[in-house]
Formats: sequence, C-alpha cells, structure tokens
Amino acid sequence: MTRLPARSAYLLYAAGSGLFFACYSTLANVYRVEIAHLDALQLVLVGTVLEAAVFLFEVPTGVVADSVSRRLSVLIGVALIGFGFLLEGALPLFGTILLAQLLWGIGSTFESGAVDAWVADEVGEARTPDVFLRGAQAGQAAALVGIVLAALVGRLGLAWPLRLAGMGFLLLTVVLASTMQETRWRPSPGTAFRATLRAGLAAAGSRPALRWTVLAALLAGAASEVFDRLWQARVLSFPLPLAERLGTSGFFGVIAALTMGASLIVTELARRRLDAGDTRALARALAGITAVVAVAVAGFGLAGNVELALACYFTAVLMRRVHAPLFRALVNRRAHSAVRATVFSLLNQADALGQIAAGPALGLLALAAGMSWAFVACAVVLVPAVMIFARPLARSESVAAAD
Repeated sequence: MTRLPARSAYLLYAAGSGLFFACYSTLANVYRVEIAHLDALQLVLVGTVLEAAVFLFEVPTGVVADSVSRRLSVLIGVALIGFGFLLEGALPLFGTILLAQLLWGIGSTFESGAVDAWVADEVGEARTPDVFLRGAQAGQAAALVGIVLAALVGRLGLAWPLRLAGMGFLLLTVVLASTMQETRWRPSPGTAFRATLRAGLAAAGSRPALRWTVLAALLAGAASEVFDRLWQARVLSFPLPLAERLGTSGFFGVIAALTMGASLIVTELARRRLDAGDTRALARALAGITAVVAVAVAGFGLAGNVELALACYFTAVLMRRVHAPLFRALVNRRAHSAVRATVFSLLNQADALGQIAAGPALGLLALAAGMSWAFVACAVVLVPAVMIFARPLARSESVAAAD
C-alpha cells in the first residue's frame, strides 16, 4: 500500500477510529448489563480501571513516542484498543471486561499524545488547527456510520458490535502501518527516554502556561466523569413515550446520531470562523466554549422536562466536541516539538486524575442529594477553567521544554 501524505493519513486514522469506536460504544453498556450482568458497582469499577490505566501509563507511553517513534506508538495504541474491544466482546465476564479496559486504557495512552505530536511535526504547526478540525469532522461523519452499524449488527447479538469494533481497530492498525510516514522527526540518540522524561517534567514545572493548562485539563476531567456516566440515567428519569416505541437502545441511538450529525456542522462553523493561527484567539474561544458547557451542564441538571434537558445535553456535547480539537491545537502551538507527546500525556494524565478524584465524590453527592445537584457541581467545577482560558492562557506566549 502506498504511503499517504500526513494530512490524508490522519484523516484516515480519524475516520477509522471514529467509525469503530462508535460501533463499540453505542451498545457497550447495554452489553455489560444484559449479557455480562454487571451490577452498578461493577459498572463503576469498569470505568475506574480504564481511567487508572490512563493515569498510570500516560507519561511513560508519551515518553516512548518522543524518544522512540510517534508512528510506532500510534500503531501500538490502535492495536491494543482493538485487542481490548475484541476480548470484551468474546468473553462476557467481569474479570475479562476489566482486563479489556486495561488494554484499552494502555492503548489509548500510546495513541493519544503521539498522534497529536505526529500531526504537528508532519504538517507543520500553522496547519494543525485546520487538520485537527477536519479530523474531528471525519471522525464524526464516520461515527454516524458506526452507530448505524452497531444497531444493525446488534440484531445478531449485543456482543457482535464489540467484536466487529475490535476487528476493525486491528484492520486499521494494518492499514496505518502501510500508509503512515514519519519524515520530519528523528529520535534523540543515547539516553533519550530519560532525557525526554526529564524535559517534559521540567516543562510542567517551569512553564506557567503549561501548569495552567494541566490544571484546566484536571478540572475538565473532574467535571466530565459524572456527566458522561449519569446523563442517560438523568434522561430516563423523565417520562419517555418515544423510548417506549423505539426501545431504550434505539432511543439513545437516535440521540447519538443526532448529536454526531450536529457536531459536523458546529465543527465546520468553528473551523471557518476562528483564526486558529492566533494563540490568544484560541484561548479566548476555549474560555467561551467552556462557559457555555458549564451553563448547559447546570441546565441539564436543573431542567424540569425532557425537552429542556435534551437541549442542554446537546449543547454541552456539541461544545465539548469543538473544544477538544481547539485545545489540542492550542497546546501544539505552544509545546516544543522535542517533548510534545510527553506534554500531551501529562495533560491526559491530569484529565484522568480529575475523573478518578472527583467521580466517586460527585457520585456520592448524586446519591445523597440527587443527580441534579451532581450536575450543578460539575458546572461549578468548570468555572475556574473558564478563568484559566480567559486570562493566564490568553496572555501566555509559550509552553515549551526548558532551555
């Protein structure tokens, strides 16, 4: 297979991963409840194992990407995710599902920072915001296909979408191995692993902008855990005549498809309107987006009817999907190439730490005071993040390795 230009290879990666992840995630929780018969505590532990794996392995795997090969790190990550999804669909047991989450978590740490750093090096920092937004659109369009595919294949059994997603990620690994090229980056000689780790940690300790960015990632992670785990339960607390006609899985499948379709439009509008080459403009845009997310999450928790709740849910999800590529673009513009993957790994680790630390506490709040107040608490957590994007990050000029 012919090597592709970096932009085309990234769009292929984004579309493939979006397709197969949507195929997996659409019915994964239904599979765990109806086929594996997990109880509520076990479902929480599944998420905890995933985030713990991310927290423990993010920095080591990021250093591998910076000191060995970013392309190789991406390929390892995509393959491990495929094996994890395939294992979960093959054996509906609590122990194997936990192992599958461990493989998925480790795989995502190999992949996450490496692919962002690879794109920045191969296409150049000036073009990365547009490439990231185009990649988000490709992933969202492919995810629509993945949602439909999950619904169709799920008729054969709830395990089949998971198995198909696992096989799809393994096939994507083979395709990317044949099409990705790495021409503008070379590993450092000698003790590169230790030197890169020291440089990445030095960047975190010595650069104020990076410290603020890590804090913003931690706050975003803390706010996202309860929203992601409990939003379906909150919607189901309302009378849902449509869900009775479509079935629960069909109802939430329609919501996923509508959200993904709207994401394509919103992301394109952001790509056209935002001057992504202006670092301060990126930071200000992220401040505004985060503020909208906070208001929408609070509104979702306090809504008195399902129509308002779903409107707030759609707003929060759409803004979060625009936030992700813009945040990556902001960090890419400020991170020194030599430690870029390590910087992304530090940010992903901060996000995981926020989820691990805040998830149980906000879950207890939901039990004690009701889900509504847990969502309000999530919104409150986001307020400092708005201030960070609006002031320290909008004024900072660089996030780089120590000289």
